[in-house]
Amino acid sequence: GSTDPPRPLSLITGSWMSYVDAIDAKLSVKHYFSPIITADEIHRFMKPHPHGLLLACDRLGVDPKKCVYIGDQAFDMAAAKSAGMEGWLLRGRWTPKGEANANETFTTLGDLQQKLLAA
Repeated sequence: GSTDPPRPLSLITGSWMSYVDAIDAKLSVKHYFSPIITADEIHRFMKPHPHGLLLACDRLGVDPKKCVYIGDQAFDMAAAKSAGMEGWLLRGRWTPKGEANANETFTTLGDLQQKLLAA
């Protein structure tokens, strides 16, 4: 409901922090996420390895089983499953066709937002 505290959001990406900083300079999005985990920290354990997702849970102090990981690639869904999380696939321009083994699949940000607001 509207009195619930906001849910923590983390960003886990295979991109370097310099890339995230460049996007943030244009879109101002970093303030929505804490922690932000990038290839600078996890380059040896990239998705589908669950290391980045589990690191985020550890820093947030949350149980992975109570988390949802949203990604746009099959390896994102594999990482979520390996971490014990639900995996929600947001299909986009760069999402390969075919099965991604997601718990939920969305084709628009609006549909994803509706699901998040209902959860």
